[in-house]
Amino acid sequence: MNNSDASQANTTIVAQHLLAMDRQFLIANMFTIYE
Repeated sequence: MNNSDASQANTTIVAQHLLAMDRQFLIANMFTIYE
């Protein structure tokens, strides 16, 4: 595994992590709105 592969995989992990956080944030916002 060379450097570009590792950095590519890392970028994907970060992107998935950000998407997951975004989803949690949106869900939390929805609950706040409807409270």
